[in-house]
Amino acid sequence: MPQSKKDIRNAQQRKAKAEGTETKLTKSGHPVKAEKPKNKCMKCLKEFVMHPKNKKEQIEHHANKHPKETFDACFPGY
Repeated sequence: MPQSKKDIRNAQQRKAKAEGTETKLTKSGHPVKAEKPKNKCMKCLKEFVMHPKNKKEQIEHHANKHPKETFDACFPGY
């Protein structure tokens, strides 16, 4: 009789645990996603997800919230 999907999944999880490569799972059994890289405004400490589309949001934030500061003062190293 073939193994069920649940038996196969449990066997893979036991094997990964024995090898030390086990992935973290949520309560429902799905793998936990990696956290997205974030960039923080140094003046007001608001966090932004870092990707090319958010550069526009950061520029708008800087222009609206901190016009007297330079962009590099708000977001160093970006």
